[in-house]
Amino acid sequence: MQFRIALFFLLIVLVISSCHKQYLLGYYSQEEFFQACEWKTKVNEKYEPKSEWMDSIATIRDSVDVRIFLGTYCPDSKKWVPRFLKLRPSLPISHLEIVSIDTTKKDVKGLAGKAGIRKIPTFIFYKGDLEIGRITEKPGMRLEKRIFRELKNL
Repeated sequence: MQFRIALFFLLIVLVISSCHKQYLLGYYSQEEFFQACEWKTKVNEKYEPKSEWMDSIATIRDSVDVRIFLGTYCPDSKKWVPRFLKLRPSLPISHLEIVSIDTTKKDVKGLAGKAGIRKIPTFIFYKGDLEIGRITEKPGMRLEKRIFRELKNL
């Protein structure tokens, strides 16, 4: 009887551990992230930015640095980060860093805590060391329109 109970619990542990998916943690460039990431869709092919907002973004002359906080386990990250990265060639970005955090919104260097990350994805725009804009979780409008609104006062 004890053997059956032990076998039953062992079977439960094996099933639970096989269902547990690992997620990506760390600090990445765009290229490094997509080499390490297991997302099946790296760029949302159906997403087409509106030219009027892309034209508006093209008028911005100063460049910014961007830090993206995301979770590879997060459906919103899977939706919005590939869209943002699809726009990247047309954005005035001089440096991009991707910070993949755990489910408690923490990372080894403590960047998420310092930035006050509570929801993901979060896109933070910097001019030097100064935060000039932020998009948290969902943009609330077309992504390219929201990016323009964050950057228009550069």
